Amino acid sequence: MRNEMTALPQDQMGISNKSSLSNTFPRQTAARFIPKSALALVCIVLAGTRMLPGQHTVANAPRGQEQSQFSVELVPIRRPVSLSGAALSVLSHDERVASCLESLGLRPEQLPADWFTASEIHLDGPGERDLIVSPSGPLDGPPRNDCLVGANTAQFWVLRKTPEGYALVLSQIAHNLDVLRTRTNGLRDIRLQAVVSLQVATIHYRFNGHSYELVGQAHRSCLKYEPSVVKLTGTLIRQTFPGPPNYESVRKGDRPETAWLLVLASPVCVDVDKGDPELNPAKNW
Repeated sequence: MRNEMTALPQDQMGISNKSSLSNTFPRQTAARFIPKSALALVCIVLAGTRMLPGQHTVANAPRGQEQSQFSVELVPIRRPVSLSGAALSVLSHDERVASCLESLGLRPEQLPADWFTASEIHLDGPGERDLIVSPSGPLDGPPRNDCLVGANTAQFWVLRKTPEGYALVLSQIAHNLDVLRTRTNGLRDIRLQAVVSLQVATIHYRFNGHSYELVGQAHRSCLKYEPSVVKLTGTLIRQTFPGPPNYESVRKGDRPETAWLLVLASPVCVDVDKGDPELNPAKNW
């Protein structure tokens, strides 16, 4: 992989070490473009499917007709529920949401509730009220949530209700999200779909006991650093980052710098560069 392209995890086609998004979780990746560089977007990398360890069963149909199919364009959330302050607090620490807040000069506690729409779902059973969350909109006025939406895709978040509060167990960009009747380790499986290069890409996630994990991720083939040339496919989005003098916070006076990012259609990994392992370590994006 050429060094002109760096990857910014948006855990996220995701999770922080204080939530269900971790460094080993399949993450949405945004490849940041350095000026005068170019990237060919011509193919899709999909992880192979396999059964994850853990019990895999078929769920009983939940009581009532809860919504289990969601789409950016075709299937809106039919019975929206309000997001509590606890749920918004968890969302504010998602990397993509946090980046959007930073670009607008907003603090985590200022996360607008109208950026999102949510639907109740029962991942474990009738006694557990979990949430499927997607961006709302389009919004008429600022602050806008455009940074959470791509071309025919948007970010989806899955929040699980635990005794300690909400846990973010999946953050991923897609066109469709389906909550399936099959279960792994107690929670219902999830299927995501997106249209990439005129092809429908489908990936499956199963609960590993802590968060949702991409099926077959442990056995996927990893990319190589340069001189290897790689071809990636995804969605181009534009995002703003803090620039000079401190590269820390636009709200604190750093100059905003806008860059084009490539949100990958599916997670990838990169093997360590044995010639320079400190500069080019193994990565999961």
